[in-house]
Amino acid sequence: MAMTTTNVRPATDVSIALTGPPSVVAGQLATYNVTTTNNGSSPATQVQQTVTIPAGLLTSTSNATSVRLNGALPTSVNPATGVATFSNGTTYDPTSGVVSLPTLATLNGGQLVQNAITYQAPGTGPLANVAAITISTPANSSPNNTSTVTTAVTAAADVVVALSGPATAASGTPVSYAVTTTNTGRSPIPATAPTTVTAQLPVNLPVALTGPTLRVNGSAPTAVNATTGVATYADNTTYDPRTGVVSFPPLAGQVPGAAGSVTATLSFEAPDTEQLTLGATATPAAAANDLNRDNNSAVLTTTLDPPTTPSADLAVTVTSSVSSQAAGAPITFTVTPSNTSTSPGPATNVQTQVTVAAGLLTSGPNAVAVNGQTTPTAVNATTGLVTYADGATYDPTSGLVSFPAIATLAVNTLGTAFTVKVPAPGAGPALALGGVRSNNYDPV
Repeated sequence: MAMTTTNVRPATDVSIALTGPPSVVAGQLATYNVTTTNNGSSPATQVQQTVTIPAGLLTSTSNATSVRLNGALPTSVNPATGVATFSNGTTYDPTSGVVSLPTLATLNGGQLVQNAITYQAPGTGPLANVAAITISTPANSSPNNTSTVTTAVTAAADVVVALSGPATAASGTPVSYAVTTTNTGRSPIPATAPTTVTAQLPVNLPVALTGPTLRVNGSAPTAVNATTGVATYADNTTYDPRTGVVSFPPLAGQVPGAAGSVTATLSFEAPDTEQLTLGATATPAAAANDLNRDNNSAVLTTTLDPPTTPSADLAVTVTSSVSSQAAGAPITFTVTPSNTSTSPGPATNVQTQVTVAAGLLTSGPNAVAVNGQTTPTAVNATTGLVTYADGATYDPTSGLVSFPAIATLAVNTLGTAFTVKVPAPGAGPALALGGVRSNNYDPV
C-alpha cells in the first residue's frame, strides 16, 4: 500500500481595475474609480491598495477643489507635510502623489471593494494614474495586479485685464493709470501664442524725449517718429497720438497667478476736458484656450475738475527694503508723500497709492501686509477689495494699494511713511509704482 500527500494552495485571483476620463480640461474635476476584486474561490488576506496620482495636488478640509475620496473632503490635513487623511483612514501624500487605501484584512472569493478618487486637473499633462495591489495570500495571476489610466489635459487659461487710476483729478495735473494683465487660469500661456495687450488713451497727448510727455513705466519715449508722431519706449511699447492707442509688448508664456502678473503704468498731464474715459484690452491667442472672454477688457472713467483750488507741489518716493531677493521671500516697499519746499502752499486731503503685483494672497503666512497689517477687517464679496483697520485697501485684481488720506500736508514736509510687504515674484523684477494727489492743483 502506498500513499502520497499533495498540498493544495488556496485559489485566489485578486485584481485591481482603474477607470477614468481619457481627457480633461485643465481645472476640471476628474474622477477615477478603483475596483479591487477577488476573482478566485478562496479568501485573500492583507490586500494592500495604492493609487498613484499627480503629486502636488491641493489638500484641504474646506476647499472644494481639494482631493476627494468617494466625494468627501479630507477630515484632516497635516500642516507640515500636507498629507490628507480621509474618514476611512485613506491618505494622500502630495509629495509622492500616492493614495494609500485601507488594507483589506480579508477579501472573500467573489467579493469586490470600490472607491472613487477625485481631483482638479493640473494645468499641464498628460496625467498618469496607476493603481496597484499586493496580497499576502498566494495568487494565481499577477498581470491584473496593476491598472493604469493616462489622461490627456487640454490647456485652459483665463486672461484678466484690470485698469486702475483716479476717479477724479484736476485738469492740468499729472494722472497715472496702471494696466495689469493676469492669467488666472490653470495653464500657462504657450510661448508660441502670446497675448496682445493695448490701452486706449486720449488722442494727441504730448510725446517728447524730455519735458512734459506721456510716460510708460515712469520713462519718457526713447524715440518719436517725425512723420507719424508715434512714440516708442524702451520696452518697445508704442503710443500713436493719431488714435490714442498704446500697444504693449506681447505677453508670451505667462504663467498663472501673481507670479506671472504684468503691470504697466501710463502717466500724463490731464487735458482740459470734463472727463477721461480709458480702456484696456487683452487679446489671447486661440491656442491659450481662454475660457472666459468677458474679463479681457476694462474701462475706467476719470472726472476732471478745473484747477480752481490753490496749487501745491506734491512728490512721492518709493524705496525697497532690498535690492534683490529670492523668490517668495518678503520685500517691503516704503511709500512716502511730501509737499516740496517750492510748493505754493499746503496740500489738503493728500491721497497716496502704490501699485504692486496683482493676485497676492490676503491671508496666511505669505499674505500682503499693508502698514504692518496682514489681516483685513473686510473683504468685498463682489470685487475682492480688502480693507484694513486703518482704512487702507488692496485691490487683488489691479494690485492697487490705497493708503489713508492725510488731512493736511504743510510746505516742505514729509507725510506718513506707508509700507506694503509683498513676496518676491517667481521671475522678473518686483515693481512698485507710487502716486500722490490732493485737492490742490499740482502743475508738476
